[in-house]
Amino acid sequence: MTPQECLGSNVPGPPNPEPTLNTNFALGLKNKCPNPNTTNPNAGEFLDSTASVFDNDYYTQILGGKGLFSSDQSLAGDSRTRWIVEEFAKDPSVFFEEFVDSMLKLGNVGVLENGEVRLNCKSFAKRGLSIKDLVTLSGGHTLGFSHCSSFQSRLHNFSFLHDIDPTLNTNFALGLKNKCPNPNTTSPNAGEFLDSTTSVFDNDYYTQSLGGNGLFSSDQSLAGDSRIRWIVEAFAIRACSLRSLWIPC
Repeated sequence: MTPQECLGSNVPGPPNPEPTLNTNFALGLKNKCPNPNTTNPNAGEFLDSTASVFDNDYYTQILGGKGLFSSDQSLAGDSRTRWIVEEFAKDPSVFFEEFVDSMLKLGNVGVLENGEVRLNCKSFAKRGLSIKDLVTLSGGHTLGFSHCSSFQSRLHNFSFLHDIDPTLNTNFALGLKNKCPNPNTTSPNAGEFLDSTTSVFDNDYYTQSLGGNGLFSSDQSLAGDSRIRWIVEAFAIRACSLRSLWIPC
């Protein structure tokens, strides 16, 4: 539903704003968006009050009845989701952490392991995502932990010629082999953090990939593909290059 529909332009009889809207907010929108709008066809409204900043203000606005779209406002009106909205509005750090986790899940949708997606990016293209999007979403691996089972195949009997994946940094690979023996009968929960600053959302993931310390084959393949290595290098050199995709530097 569009903001214009929220304001009652498609409702038979006297047009009244949607009752879930904050009264003052709705009146302000009606002034900006008259019906019919014959004076300014490009009129509109920012999606929240801090439109140029990546923050949690969107959730605060929803709780105050200032969700621009019905789909936004319904998040606060549905008991199944309101508690999430309240949590994100109260603590921005919780929102940032959950956002990263959600982006990581999005980055894994339809993506094959062992780097196949680097050879055929149709699965991303079908979703309107570019190569740069692919590299950026992969950066979600800056946070998290993986059990040995997810990367063990790179450490033991990798191929006919190599016991260890030759794209791995030697010292990094030996350290992983010590943590993840084959068979692993001592510590089934053993594993490795996804980069060296695992509790911080930063660009270290890209630095690690360039150094041969990418935990998954799909991570390491970013640095091995000449079509996208330059993006990895840009993100590794300047954290601002990555951050500016979400927050202006």
